[in-house]
Amino acid sequence: MARLRKHYKDSGTGEKVVILLPGFPASLRYWTSTQRYLIGEGYRVISIDLLGLGAAPKPRRAKYDYADHIDYTYKVIEGLGLDKNVSIIGHSMGALLGARYAVEYPSKINSLILLNPPLYMSEEEAYETLRDTGRLYRFMLDSKFRGIAWTFARIATLGIIARHTRMSRDSTLSNIVQSAEIFTDLDAIQTPTLLLVGLKDRPEYLKNIRSHTFAKNIVVRIENVSHHSPLFYKTLLRPLITDFLSRNI
Repeated sequence: MARLRKHYKDSGTGEKVVILLPGFPASLRYWTSTQRYLIGEGYRVISIDLLGLGAAPKPRRAKYDYADHIDYTYKVIEGLGLDKNVSIIGHSMGALLGARYAVEYPSKINSLILLNPPLYMSEEEAYETLRDTGRLYRFMLDSKFRGIAWTFARIATLGIIARHTRMSRDSTLSNIVQSAEIFTDLDAIQTPTLLLVGLKDRPEYLKNIRSHTFAKNIVVRIENVSHHSPLFYKTLLRPLITDFLSRNI
C-alpha cells in the first residue's frame, strides 16, 4: 500500500467511499474542490492519478488501453482494501474508465456518476471532432512540438494538467478517448448510473445520446454546463451528485 500512496489522495473518515477519476490528461488535482465538498458531506473520498498521468506509474511497455487502465485502477482500489461498496465519479475520460470498471466489476460498485464523458459513436467521429475543437487543440494533439505545448499547459494550470510521457498521452488518447466504446459499455452497465451531458459541450454528444435508448438504471441529465462542469458549475453540480449518492450508496 505504501508504494501506491503517492498515486492517490485519500481524505475523510466516512464509511461511504467515493472514488474520483479525472479526465485526459488531468491529475487528481482536478478534483480538489469536489473532494473537499464531499468530505464535508461525510464521505471518504479518494482521488486517483490515472495510469501514465501525474504521479502514477508510466510503464514504457504499456499499451495504455482499457485493459491497462482498468487493471491499474483495480489494483489501486484493491490495495486500499476497498473491494466492494464504493461509488465512482468520473469526469470526461475518467467517466469512460468508470463505465468500463462498472462493466467489469459490477458487484464492487454501488453507484456510478459519469460527468461529461466523450460520447462518440465511432473512432472516425472522435478523431475528427477532437481536431475540429480549434487550431490550438489540434496543435496539442498532432504537432511534432506538442510535448512543449503540454508542458506549458501543465505549468499554466498549476498541475491540473498532469505530468505524462509522450507514449502515455498519445496512446491513452488513441486507445481510450478515440476508441468510441462508451455506448457499448453503457448498454452493459447494471449499476445505478447518473450520466451528465452539457448543453455547452460538444454538440455531437447531445446528438448521439438523443438517438440512443438507455436502460432504466441510467439517469440522463442534460444541463446548461460546459465540458468542465466540476470546475465551473459547482453550484449546479454538487446537489446532483450528493442527491444521487444518497439514494444509491
